[in-house]
Amino acid sequence: MRFKSLNIRISANSIVIPMPKRLDTYHGLKFLEELHEIPESKQYLFDFRETGFSKPFGTLIVASGIRKFVKERKASCQATSFQHLTYPAQMGFFKHIGLGWGKEPGEASGNSDYQPITTISVGEIRRRAFDLGVDIGDVVEDDARNLATILCRNVSASVVETLTYALREIIRNVIEHSQAADVIFSAQFFQRTGIVEIAVVDEGVGLRQALSRNPHLSPTSDEKALTMAMLPGVSGANWPGKKIKFSRGHWDNSGFGLYMTSRLCSDGGSFALGSGSAALRLAGGAKSTDSTQISGTAVCMELNTAKLGDTSRLLAAYAREGAELAIKLGNPVIETRLSASIMLSEYFRKKK
Repeated sequence: MRFKSLNIRISANSIVIPMPKRLDTYHGLKFLEELHEIPESKQYLFDFRETGFSKPFGTLIVASGIRKFVKERKASCQATSFQHLTYPAQMGFFKHIGLGWGKEPGEASGNSDYQPITTISVGEIRRRAFDLGVDIGDVVEDDARNLATILCRNVSASVVETLTYALREIIRNVIEHSQAADVIFSAQFFQRTGIVEIAVVDEGVGLRQALSRNPHLSPTSDEKALTMAMLPGVSGANWPGKKIKFSRGHWDNSGFGLYMTSRLCSDGGSFALGSGSAALRLAGGAKSTDSTQISGTAVCMELNTAKLGDTSRLLAAYAREGAELAIKLGNPVIETRLSASIMLSEYFRKKK
């Protein structure tokens, strides 16, 4: 039996599922779409004999997708021909699925090149903020800065600030909108090319449902929700006319996070955003969409550290363009909430 390009083999009590040759963005998204179509079985055997190249985002979304798939099917999971995959094993890929091979997620110490698959509890972030008597945003800021410093300790301070900003904005989106219990992330700095790839996944409600909380928004499909979420000033948490009961300072949501991070990735990098049945990819000035199946939301940021330059000026320019576009889109309530997402937090505080 053939499911698109996925040649599964069915026996009495098991289905053998060939894994893709590459665990990257494109092949990972396609695999998740086809995985969703596989029939029910008591056991699934994932065959890795043809799998070779791996990157953080593809590795993370495939691991999370398989784990969710097996849990929903209430089936057992096994693997074969995987011993050559030392990189995914080191990153925590197999243990994240539930297979007894390699390191646990977060077990590897990481170094200046990579951060293994790591899970942070949203509840734990809130508890840490409470115990320290600080805003949740301050805790996320510290976590983002620590990871950025680990990844790029030998690169300029400006690059570290940019990565801190990008990580903070994506993590805050999970906390503010997803209703997910955890933030799951992974990252790699490729020394030869100067590219940093950061992958963040949650298993929350997804973008379409999150944006639908805003009475002024009505995305009719996952693909439209993705496009809508990329626009500046668009948020499922805040909207014109909504009363905000208390101020959260620089943590106040502005709806600029995805817009700004995608712009940062536009010069020599790439950006991917997936949720539900669709994914949007931006690279080389081109936009493409893919069918997939993602429970929650997944983000991939690839930044070219050699082309970032003066990131404070770059972000300020993006912010001005975004503010103008937001007003054209009919969202004038942006001035008081823009500070968190238009500038690097450290730069903004220094210039106040």
